[in-house]
Amino acid sequence: MLVLMITDLFGEASGLCLNRGKTIAIALHRDGLTSDTTWVWPIQLQGVTQRCRYLGIQVGSRPDVMAMWHLAGKQLQVRLHLASQKLLSTDQRSRVAAAVIIPKLLFIARHAWPTTEIVALFTDRIAAFIWGGTFDEPESLKAWLARDATRLPRREGGLAAPDLKAELLAMAATTVTRWATTSTTTELVVGDMLAPRLAMDQPPPVYITPGHSPRPVDGFRETQSLWSAGIMMIRAAGSAPPADGHGALVAEVYASVHSLVQTRLKWNGNTAEIMIPVAFREKTAALRDFFHHHYGIFRSEWLPYAELDRLPMYDATGSRCHIGEAFPGMTWDGQQIQKLLTWTHHSWGLTIRSRQHSNESALQHLVVLLLANYPTLMLRDRYETELRLSADPVDHPIHAKVSSLADEDTVRQLTIEVSAQEAAYETTIASRHAALREITAYAGEEVRVHAIHPHPLLDRLVCLWAGKRRWKQPRHVYKTASQLAARARGTRNIERRMQDWKAEDEDIYRSISSFSWLELRRITGSSVWGEQVLHRLKLRAFRQWDPTTGQPGCPIEECHTFVPGLVHLFWKCPAASTLWNTFHEAWRIQGLMVNELSKFTIDLPNVPTEMWTRLDRAYANVTQQERNAIAAEIYDVINAFWRIGTVTTLQAIWRRRCSYWTSAGIITADVAPAILRGRLTNGYATVRHHLFEQTDNLACKRAIMLVSGALATDSNYPTQTVPRTLSSLNRTCTHVLFFDGGSRGNPGPGGSGTALVEVNLETRSTCIKWLASVSYAARSTTNNVAEYCGLLTGLRYAHRAHISNIHVVGDSKLILNQVSRRSPPRAAHLKGLYAQCRMLADQVAVSTWTHHLRRFNKMADGLANIAMDRKTSTQIFPSDITFLKEPWTTVSDSLQGDIEHWFDLKEGAGTLNPNEGVP
Repeated sequence: MLVLMITDLFGEASGLCLNRGKTIAIALHRDGLTSDTTWVWPIQLQGVTQRCRYLGIQVGSRPDVMAMWHLAGKQLQVRLHLASQKLLSTDQRSRVAAAVIIPKLLFIARHAWPTTEIVALFTDRIAAFIWGGTFDEPESLKAWLARDATRLPRREGGLAAPDLKAELLAMAATTVTRWATTSTTTELVVGDMLAPRLAMDQPPPVYITPGHSPRPVDGFRETQSLWSAGIMMIRAAGSAPPADGHGALVAEVYASVHSLVQTRLKWNGNTAEIMIPVAFREKTAALRDFFHHHYGIFRSEWLPYAELDRLPMYDATGSRCHIGEAFPGMTWDGQQIQKLLTWTHHSWGLTIRSRQHSNESALQHLVVLLLANYPTLMLRDRYETELRLSADPVDHPIHAKVSSLADEDTVRQLTIEVSAQEAAYETTIASRHAALREITAYAGEEVRVHAIHPHPLLDRLVCLWAGKRRWKQPRHVYKTASQLAARARGTRNIERRMQDWKAEDEDIYRSISSFSWLELRRITGSSVWGEQVLHRLKLRAFRQWDPTTGQPGCPIEECHTFVPGLVHLFWKCPAASTLWNTFHEAWRIQGLMVNELSKFTIDLPNVPTEMWTRLDRAYANVTQQERNAIAAEIYDVINAFWRIGTVTTLQAIWRRRCSYWTSAGIITADVAPAILRGRLTNGYATVRHHLFEQTDNLACKRAIMLVSGALATDSNYPTQTVPRTLSSLNRTCTHVLFFDGGSRGNPGPGGSGTALVEVNLETRSTCIKWLASVSYAARSTTNNVAEYCGLLTGLRYAHRAHISNIHVVGDSKLILNQVSRRSPPRAAHLKGLYAQCRMLADQVAVSTWTHHLRRFNKMADGLANIAMDRKTSTQIFPSDITFLKEPWTTVSDSLQGDIEHWFDLKEGAGTLNPNEGVP
């Protein structure tokens, strides 16, 4: 009635009156009004079994958790129905689940903590939405990835599907942490009443000690609440793991502390005194410095409130000490240290008092553990009674103390003083933030107070350290801790799938494993279905089921043999081969060779040779510098077209196979290539438009127009063209380019050596086509510069001689990795050389890059040494070979050993192909 009177007075003054017809009163007792009470107020009283909506939740006299969650499920089902019509892939639905479903359920959980059955039910509903698009109770999930792997982050191969249990536990932990560190004293008392414990009129204060457990956190319990779940999570994962070397340093001082306590600690009833010499305190200086470096400043005022079994303590062996095992028969698990021991500092040592009637040997052992693991206890600390301030300047004169009042549990007394001569300022506060306001106002402008470290009288989260480590953990740490076991299972599942690829086909495994999970989702022009096909391909998440026969097999009518495995599904099946040939038509015209098209690669191995001819023809009237700028952009541009073509072809192969499961009609062998050509045309147009929108570089735009024009679909295109050189038609011979370089002094005068050799793949015979020994007089020449110059010299000659499809061999792993992986060097003086080498490598279509140790690169190494010794540059052609003398003959004699080693490496890796160079 008093509330109604107040609202009436407010309405008369403001004109805003309460609509009593829409106002409901709720009885707080679950049985409603007592029998001798009559409701006489002019507003409606809600029945004890009824509920109404208030601030987004259902409230009533009798809270019904299951009904509240059931209603939330209905609301989500309606909300997600429209969204599911617009979402095409599991990845999109997992993002919506994390953005829409989880926030709604967490809001409900704050007011109605779910049971294990509710968590399991909604976990299945989330999975049903991700895999099927419906937020219903699933009957049978058609998931193509295990649940644990689905919850992995996208960068690790998963879908980042939300884990409801982990989200709930993390929310509980952060909620309890916020209560323990930011509440007023009144809110702290309320939290003490909510904490799980036996019923009592005046519950003692609840102090939570953050811990760290390497073991995964258990799931929900039947009797759990938000409060108990949050406390459990903080105790299990609220602290960072101990630093490396912590236990070893404790073990070094443990024996000394044990000897000190054995000889100097004397009990007199429940009291004992121990004298600590100054020299002994210096023995623990290394351990205290270690703590200060890794953890920060030790906060001794919090140690009495810490739970004994949550503290990281180590024994004489440097192993983690477990209280239950160290003190058998003692019920000390979960006990605060101040319930067992208290201590007082003196100039000569400590006075220790026992709070329980325990045996002296157990108490003595406990004293040894505390002093060995927390040696700062041996030093007097003035902050045991003062607040620790973070302020500028550091040497400020302000001292602030907080103390309890005799008959008040909801306020504390704050005393601020500057010196003993000035009168102290006293006031009452209800929170740490109130204390900060009072101290900031008292300090004025001379001292800037930034923060106050948590104090036991104002906070409930035990904060033993300050300055280095966070004394509260963010939400993602708790989520990770609750998912340790599931993440391990999911990672093993992903690794097993990748190993299955390796066992089935090494080439496909190398191509897929070199492509990161995030890159799969960032292919220019790819649709969500294309991204999903690539993702499933990398995970081997495809079914090999023939719906026409009802058993494993291949439903394609022109396929007469079935070999289990995805290689048959996407490559060996006649339907797949036809579609790959359709995709490769335009690329064969541009000069890609058989060996390049026969291996599956998401990234284009080389720029097609015909593309350079098109470049020279289309931009013959521009300067050489402008042509070089266009050439530098061609690979990135043409690789974007290659990627979209690869994804579109994979999608077309799977789409034809899926047509056998649908009633829309089977895609026949004569229709599938036509559909793919149309999709390729649309894909290339999308890439062209997207690349144009993303760049303002004129050279890049010219490269885009050049590539898109070359790949334009034309039904009159032949399936094969004449390659650039006749040497490319030779199936038995190939060319190998050896290079090396060095400098005397690094940096200093240097030289490089290059050898271009023709090799017969059947007889392993060799023929030297060209040798170069080049000297560099510049004293700024480094080894890497000389190596790059040697490679550049060889590629330039191959380009002038119209020799393509060569193999490059060198002993500089750095340069080979940079050029082969298209990773430009960081050094500015190497970037120009790299760009020229990379462009020429595309123009001559380098097939492989091989690293040899120096003892298997003797020919190029010898040529480089000749250049450095003679300080002259020399070229040798086949007509000069018969007239060579020392030291040239020694160099040429080492050729066969280098070639034999190259054959051994290639045959071991299985990369030699007798059909290489065939268009």
